[in-house]
Amino acid sequence: MTYLCELLSNIWIQYIDNTDAESQTEIRKWIEQHVLNENMWMMKDDLEHIYCTNFNDEKNLKAKLKFYDKIIEEEKQSTERPYSRDFRIARWATQKATAMEKLHTEFSEIERYLMNFVAKKEPAFKLFDLYVKVKRFDDAEKIILKFNDLNKELRAYQRESAEKLKVLYTKTKQIDKLLEVVKDLVRNTESIDEFKEFKSMIPKGNWVDERTAFLKTVSSNKLRMDIFKEEHLTDELYKDFCAKAKAGLTIYAFDWYGKALCPKYETQVVEFFRQYLDKEMKNATNRKEYHRVASEAKKLLTYNGGLDAVNCLKKIWQERHKNRPAMIEEVGKL
Repeated sequence: MTYLCELLSNIWIQYIDNTDAESQTEIRKWIEQHVLNENMWMMKDDLEHIYCTNFNDEKNLKAKLKFYDKIIEEEKQSTERPYSRDFRIARWATQKATAMEKLHTEFSEIERYLMNFVAKKEPAFKLFDLYVKVKRFDDAEKIILKFNDLNKELRAYQRESAEKLKVLYTKTKQIDKLLEVVKDLVRNTESIDEFKEFKSMIPKGNWVDERTAFLKTVSSNKLRMDIFKEEHLTDELYKDFCAKAKAGLTIYAFDWYGKALCPKYETQVVEFFRQYLDKEMKNATNRKEYHRVASEAKKLLTYNGGLDAVNCLKKIWQERHKNRPAMIEEVGKL
């Protein structure tokens, strides 16, 4: 059905592009009558996209403004959950602002309209883009900072806001502000690519001090360990790895950090891995889980000392679990 919806959407767009103005108007009216129909739920997003991006002559644009006003007012009277209602209102308000822009409406009028909805992402980001377009950079910054203040608890929004500010500060060459935004993005996205960008902005002679100061602001254990791995800080990575082992390691920890700890801590990693596998096999209860643990044991064979550890585990498992023939069979494949 998803494929068919995309296919239908493309056919509609091709048809609209090649039909006359009168037919386009009829199609616009049809979408207005049906887009909110519950029976159209599979095509709703596609119809909204078609409606928003097409019908851009003056007559149809003015009609679209009235339609947006109508559905926004109807939505305000809805008894649905406030979050869902406000989300849809914000989306339609943004689409109306786009139609106003296409009609060459005075910028001040579009600005006043969107200001009613800046607590929501789409209108706030639309206004930001308009400010940047007319080079009102201070206002663009203020609108994003205001949006951030109103949505402090929503991490995803903070990340998207930081991306907007990154564009702004790059465009206006505000290097100090850009640096702080990039650091925020590293913390919010936990992305090593963003971390590499942060590193590229710091003179080599200052990097160690900058890195040390930045790590003090990192609350995510995963991000901190990823940075240790990236920067080849093996001792620091091992310290966090040991702390993680106390809480309980997963196969991900060995996949992602095991080799980074070698060769200095290879013996310790092999022992941690052996303990992890033994615990997993004790808790396994069916052939699928036996197969998983045996498959994970193959990864231990890639370490120096891993072969001896696996052979030791095989003997222990075969002796301890004689009454589990499926496990014996899976272990026998090692």
